[in-house]
Amino acid sequence: MTITYYPDRTVTSSSGRFTLAASSSSHWRKSLSEGDAKPGAGASTSERRKPPGFGYRLTEHVPGSLESRVVWERGPEEGESPPQRLWVSDDGWAVLRLQGFRPQFVAFAPSGREVIRVHILRADAEPDEQPGLAWRADNYRGLASGGSWARYAWACFHRSEGSRLFVFRTFMGQRLVLNLSGGVLEREDSLGWPALAQELDDVERGDVAAFLGEVTAQRVVLADEASQEDAESIVAALSLVGVHRIVPCVPYLRQWEEVDRPHLMERSLAFGDEGKTWLEWQTFRPVAQHSLRMLGQRPEGYATYHFLEGDDERRLPMREFSSGRRAEATALHENLSAAAVLNLLGAPDDVMTLERESDGTFHSTEEWVYDTLLPSGQWLTLKLTWESRGVQGQLVSVQEAPAVWSQVEDRVRRFFDR
Repeated sequence: MTITYYPDRTVTSSSGRFTLAASSSSHWRKSLSEGDAKPGAGASTSERRKPPGFGYRLTEHVPGSLESRVVWERGPEEGESPPQRLWVSDDGWAVLRLQGFRPQFVAFAPSGREVIRVHILRADAEPDEQPGLAWRADNYRGLASGGSWARYAWACFHRSEGSRLFVFRTFMGQRLVLNLSGGVLEREDSLGWPALAQELDDVERGDVAAFLGEVTAQRVVLADEASQEDAESIVAALSLVGVHRIVPCVPYLRQWEEVDRPHLMERSLAFGDEGKTWLEWQTFRPVAQHSLRMLGQRPEGYATYHFLEGDDERRLPMREFSSGRRAEATALHENLSAAAVLNLLGAPDDVMTLERESDGTFHSTEEWVYDTLLPSGQWLTLKLTWESRGVQGQLVSVQEAPAVWSQVEDRVRRFFDR
């Protein structure tokens, strides 16, 4: 049986002026009975096995006062899904992202009045599947995708031509733009969208640079202590450096490339079909290095992937990065083991698991990708394809070709979609 937990949540505006708290129905009733209890007061321990209703409270910090002022409250509403994320601006606008079978964004004015509610639909959804305002997310696949479609997003408040906006950019590059002042959804097919998109590009450049300047100074602590949500925000910012070609942020990319924080593990096919070796992904390095390449910079070569073996999941030894590995790749042959390749070339820059057809039968393959920057400024990609044949695994293909990731964002999107 799958158990889903619904924690209380709290968020504070960047200046510290406003705090928005979401509390499950039991805590909400307790807060009302106790008077001064605040929703969200047990955010780290409050979890529910069934979707509870959530109440919301916006408070304002008043300089010189020991107590925050309650600006507005809204009790739990029947049938409303729990919140997955909260945002609050320095002037009191609040936005919720609700999870569940039908995810929604709900926004409130500083007075507490609901100004807009937008339902998130699959790209192929029928027009009448959901009443009210709706927005189609390219990477939302319905209930099967859970909340993964919204991971690694970049969100911000912005004022444009007198209107207050909330912008939510998915890792696919789509933007959900809520016009909070007008209570409307800005559409991509509107006449003003191209100018607005350019304006938001500039806003993101400035916000990303400021954000990375702040978090990079704390990266040693954040490497161990950052929550999953905070880590995803950092990764989103690292990605946008490459998307927007923010050259002044290159030093930040290089510092995050150094950070060793494992992300997830899966079985490695390159080491055979006994499933004793694990592939370990890094959290920050793949995206930091990808953005460096997008800016024409060669990464320092810190391993984006490690291979783990044994009950203690120890990391296998690998050769450190070498700028001459393209020449050394001439020694590759089909009888080399995966461990021998790691000693020859070091860690791959990217790893993909794919289905490959052979004689009418599909086989799972694992591809190791090594990138090389030529003196001309061109990137080449060396691709090694493995099949899990027997105990060792088999190297079945070695190919070199011009890199395509500078035109197609498949590599970084694949990382986000895991």
